[in-house]
Amino acid sequence: MKFSTGFIIGAVSGIALNYFQKGSFTDDANKVLSTVSTIKESISELSDSVKVVPGVVKDLQKDFSDYTNDIQPDVENIQSSISELQDNMEEFKSINR
Repeated sequence: MKFSTGFIIGAVSGIALNYFQKGSFTDDANKVLSTVSTIKESISELSDSVKVVPGVVKDLQKDFSDYTNDIQPDVENIQSSISELQDNMEEFKSINR
């Protein structure tokens, strides 16, 4: 964050100095300064958003873990049913021979 802040301050200072040396601000200079200000605000918003990400990821991991634990009995039941069906199919095949 320090680099981007320094970069923005340096850019604004350079642009301001350049236009002051020319004598007056023009509409283009005002647009540039407005754009730099908008970029600064966007970086600030992104910085705030990035702070939220670790909590969201942690919550997602917890939800996934809880879901996995919740469905474990159902998965075991399905696996048991599949095994039973396979045994029944083998028995059925042996009867038909």
